[in-house]
Amino acid sequence: MKKIENLLWIVLALIVVMAVIAASAAIFLRNGSGNYYGPYGMMGGGYAGMIIFMPVIGVLSAAFVLIFIYFFFEMLRGSNSDEHASNYGQAEKIIRERYARGEISEDDYNRMISNLRK
Repeated sequence: MKKIENLLWIVLALIVVMAVIAASAAIFLRNGSGNYYGPYGMMGGGYAGMIIFMPVIGVLSAAFVLIFIYFFFEMLRGSNSDEHASNYGQAEKIIRERYARGEISEDDYNRMISNLRK
């Protein structure tokens, strides 16, 4: 569940960054009043700022896709919590075997089991 939460925070951060870039592009590259053709004349020229913003948006989009793919395959691979739980099961089994052989006392057994389950 922690991986999904991390993925959601990363997606949210990328969306915010792209929104800030789009807003700054809209503010700094807006057309002012002018003649019939606009402030840049008949040949345009209002898209000159795209030289700056298009690569940035492209890199952010690629980063978003790569991060999404990474987290997707991490979720498919399975979480570490299952592996973690099986390790605890193995530890409890060893403690039970030691108690059965008489290597540890009942107090030691209870203390070790309670420590594992914390």
